Amino acid sequence: MNEDRIRLIAGAVALLYLAFIVFKLRTQQLSVNSSLMWLLSGLIMLLLTVFPGLIYWAAQLAGFEVPSNAVFVLWLLTLTALSFSQAVALSKNGDQLRKAAQDNALLRQVLEESKSKGSSASQGDAS
Repeated sequence: MNEDRIRLIAGAVALLYLAFIVFKLRTQQLSVNSSLMWLLSGLIMLLLTVFPGLIYWAAQLAGFEVPSNAVFVLWLLTLTALSFSQAVALSKNGDQLRKAAQDNALLRQVLEESKSKGSSASQGDAS
């Protein structure tokens, strides 16, 4: 009975987790690209809750004596993958921001040069 209650709570948590991700997607607070890893982790969580035998099978296949150690390693790897995915996105955004700032600086320089040429030409016409 206690195991069933734990599975029920874990399933509810997994469903809430997935609902939260979908809510963030629908309100456009999370992009589709960055949400894929989060959705995958939620689906894995739900799958392992519905079919706990998969945990025992995977733990035995991987050589773990205790299935909880396999779950711990699985979540550690999942969090590492999520962290790496976020680092890649952050790096990409940083590169785009740097390029936009450089383009902005170049455009500002061209604008100032054209203003200074325009004002010196109008001063030459006035004389």
